[in-house]
Amino acid sequence: QAPVFKVQIFVSGKRLKPTSSEFKGLTNTDYYVESGLSKYTVGADTDFAKVEKIRREIYAKFPKAFIIAFIGDKKITAREALKLNK
Repeated sequence: QAPVFKVQIFVSGKRLKPTSSEFKGLTNTDYYVESGLSKYTVGADTDFAKVEKIRREIYAKFPKAFIIAFIGDKKITAREALKLNK
């Protein structure tokens, strides 16, 4: 199973509506819950380069955004996922 890369943009203690101003106009956001926190992401692709392009495009709005990866429901680091892709 190929890892799916996503850009994590921020974490919130509360669940936000997709139209929330905290998304700064981004659409197509998603979230997952970890340690009781909602962690918001944008983009989802098995191609790291495509997700890295999204991260660069939103950098001005979300300079602390970073890439994470999932295999099924298990979150792993982008570095771990890239090793799996080799």
